[in-house]
Amino acid sequence: MTKTKVLLIFLMATTLAMLQGGPAAAAEIPEVKEGQALIVFYREQRLAGAAIQFHVNQNAQPIGALTNGSVMFRDVGPGQYGFSSQVITGDSLSLTVEAGKAYFVQGTVRMGLYAGRPKFTVVDEAQARKAIAKIN
Repeated sequence: MTKTKVLLIFLMATTLAMLQGGPAAAAEIPEVKEGQALIVFYREQRLAGAAIQFHVNQNAQPIGALTNGSVMFRDVGPGQYGFSSQVITGDSLSLTVEAGKAYFVQGTVRMGLYAGRPKFTVVDEAQARKAIAKIN
């Protein structure tokens, strides 16, 4: 085989693996703890921006990274919180949360001129659970 054919096969296999994800076990959303609120951050698996990850900060302190097709959870007490992320440009979100409730934040990547730009959107629980069920 020529080098071009080998490269083409490798690229097709890599793309297919990225689209399929891992084992077929959907992310489990934990129960809201007593006296706490649960914030669920998720990012659906997409080909566009797949290589870009962005770090999520709570009140300017890093709490995790959202990669392509990932979910992360944050238990917090009632109150107001600021969340942000920055690659080249950034996005921020302010949430006022109540104990006993779950909040769902979708992270997406908007394509920019030089790099992807993070975007946070608060979504309703039904929409979030449907999207998270598809994340492997």
